[in-house]
Amino acid sequence: MIYKYQGQAAEDILLAGLWFKMVENGDLEKVWGREIPLSTFFEMIGKCNRFFYKLNKEETAIIFCWWFDQMIEAETMAIWLDPKERTMHGWIDSRKVIDAALEVTESLLVATSQERLLDIYRRLGYKILAEVPGMYPNGVKGYLALLTREAWKEATSRHKKEEAMGEQLTFEDFTGDSRWAS
Repeated sequence: MIYKYQGQAAEDILLAGLWFKMVENGDLEKVWGREIPLSTFFEMIGKCNRFFYKLNKEETAIIFCWWFDQMIEAETMAIWLDPKERTMHGWIDSRKVIDAALEVTESLLVATSQERLLDIYRRLGYKILAEVPGMYPNGVKGYLALLTREAWKEATSRHKKEEAMGEQLTFEDFTGDSRWAS
């Protein structure tokens, strides 16, 4: 089941667990370019236009989340998957999120400091717009990428053809990193 963050106490406990897991895995730095204190994490999530999450089977931890912020008429989007969920099933969930997002907006903007993700974005139909020096703390460069509804349709069509030919797309296909294997 998918939940939208409502700022309830029980949700804040889940967010604290998410923050701890992201610290433990080094994902805070990957997502926000730096490790941030829990109070700042709560503030950033609270400012998001929309924050959605999926829980584990026991409903005790967030295993998949995504959030949007409006920027003029476009949306900025971020997705995070628990390392244990970085599988084919997680890939399918991620595609569903992008599908849903592009039903309500014409384009999505993404920022990342992870250069290794640029090929993933290109394969998904994103256009890499710019390399931005000093975009993240400590002078770390970032990248801006744009996905339009039309480019996503083309990429999705291409992926379906590849899958029909017996080519299973996984995160490992995009990254070359076996930790993403299904």
